[in-house]
Amino acid sequence: MIRPRKKARPGRLKGRALEDLRVKCWLKDNEACVKCGVHTFYYAPHWDSNSYHMSHIKAKRMGGDSLENVETLCGDCHRKFHAYGPSMEKPVRSKA
Repeated sequence: MIRPRKKARPGRLKGRALEDLRVKCWLKDNEACVKCGVHTFYYAPHWDSNSYHMSHIKAKRMGGDSLENVETLCGDCHRKFHAYGPSMEKPVRSKA
């Protein structure tokens, strides 16, 4: 059985501090997705393609939760990033 941590790991934020980072990230990127440029809404439903997602540039364990290590993505770009990686494109097999 895995027990939840009582304290956050060093460099990781929780609660109000994480929410403040999310707002600062959204404002830093001019309320738009950094990949496709679509305007994002901070409090949109999570299934909406224009909802705001905060994505880490480097993995949290390497870059931590800092303003320099996060970027604003729309829902569509964030799903593509997790599905296909940084290229955000489906790999195509080469014809043999």
